[in-house]
This record gives sequence, structure tokens and C-alpha cells, in this order.
Amino acid sequence: MKVKIMHQVDWRGWDDRKGKIPILEDQIDKFIADKEVIDIKYSNSISMAANQEMSDTDHDESVLIIYDDKPSKIKQKTFD
Repeated sequence: MKVKIMHQVDWRGWDDRKGKIPILEDQIDKFIADKEVIDIKYSNSISMAANQEMSDTDHDESVLIIYDDKPSKIKQKTFD
């Protein structure tokens, strides 16, 4: 069993499929294409900071993928 953690920090890239920021869903799809997925955990967090001069909001998505490498499709014959 293996673990992979992925992040999507810049939320502005979510819907911009032609932009330079890879979308988290696309990253996951590409990664698991040749894996046997055991489980996927998703986390979403938003943080805000403000003072008298400025304010800012930050958004982070994280995914934990628990997987095994797919076994080889080559099967060895057994002889008695």
C-alpha cells in the first residue's frame, strides 16, 4: 500500500481548463489511471485574514490517495 498527497492551492485555476494551472481533478485522474485505488480522502479549507489596510482569503484543496500499483497483466502458467 502506498500514499500520494496532492494539493490545489490556487482556486482561480478551478474552471480555467485552458490555463497554466493544472486542475486537481485532472491531476488525480492522470495519477490513478494505472493504479489500484484503495481510498481517496478529500479536504477543503478556507482561511481569511484582515486588518485596517487589507484583507485576503486563501483556499486550499488537498487529496490523499491510498493505492497499490496494479499487478502485471502477464500471468505465469503453473505446471504440475
